[in-house]
Amino acid sequence: MLVLDDLRIEHCKKLDEKSTFSASSTAAQTKQPTSILQCRIKVVSANLSVVLGLLLIPCVVLGACNAKASDKKKLASSNLPYNYTTKTLEYAPTMHDRAHKMDLYIPKRAQIPMPVVILLHGGGWEVGDKLETPAVDFMDHGLAVASINYRYSEEGIFPAQIFDVKAAVRFLRANGATYGLDSNKIGVFGFSAGGHLAALLGTSGGIKNLEGNLGNLNQRSDVQAVVDWSGPTDLVAIALEGERYKRLKLDEMEGPVAKLLGGLPSKNKKLAADASPVTYIDSRDPPFLIMHGENDTVVPLKQSEEFYRLLRAHNVKAEFKIIKDSDHDILRPDTLKVAEDFLAKNLR
Repeated sequence: MLVLDDLRIEHCKKLDEKSTFSASSTAAQTKQPTSILQCRIKVVSANLSVVLGLLLIPCVVLGACNAKASDKKKLASSNLPYNYTTKTLEYAPTMHDRAHKMDLYIPKRAQIPMPVVILLHGGGWEVGDKLETPAVDFMDHGLAVASINYRYSEEGIFPAQIFDVKAAVRFLRANGATYGLDSNKIGVFGFSAGGHLAALLGTSGGIKNLEGNLGNLNQRSDVQAVVDWSGPTDLVAIALEGERYKRLKLDEMEGPVAKLLGGLPSKNKKLAADASPVTYIDSRDPPFLIMHGENDTVVPLKQSEEFYRLLRAHNVKAEFKIIKDSDHDILRPDTLKVAEDFLAKNLR
């Protein structure tokens, strides 16, 4: 356990150094020695009994290391409701060994078949890992959890990432009976870049050019509920925000959006539109929960506001919650519970 913990601490430090989507630019600039390592040590000491559940919560992409110590203790001391098993599976033919893996968390005492939630990590489409997941918390509702990796932008430009996510959905649907899953009740929860992919998965059901060919092509890739935390949803409009949202480096080839698209969004408007969840909204979309920090300096709040407006204009069932006094990092016990309750309600 201690060796695994050390590996996750090292992973957090790497994220801190690389991720454009880090939640605290001040901490990243000053490199305070208390920012990452001591945070992780505090998390471990708070409650070793839930180290597997808590350490998986994103350290930098969601900014958990900037959360209040009292909030960490609340997360750490939450009761583990079930014994559970964890399986690491390949959800697509082995082409990208790291990318096409998922960790499937299965509560032992849940009613079978059980709904399953796919969790998508953040990291600007260029860092992050399936280990960064509050999977244990979701099992409180008897939900199975599939936390997946997907290709970084350096491994493949868009639409590689949505091809991967849809392949994961098809895998779960094809193999649901094997693991006691309800293949008709699949939800998705993503944060930041993962929020973008979750929203895109939700709106692009049946869009053939976003399906890819990574296995189980006889299965559907639609989902029945979506939680989008702070995800960019219109990569054409976001290109106009370059001056205010400099951490996205929207006018630089080294920025995360340009890396995702293989070029500046302002110069690749067709691909930027293809990669935008707003492009595909229609009345058949599943229920959405959108949550966004009031003072987000990474992804404009306006992105979620407009996305919610368009969903409602198409009569899609949607909820929108602005998290007061929060930047890009909105991970707290209360916000996590809202997401859990929404998914449980819409997948039961």
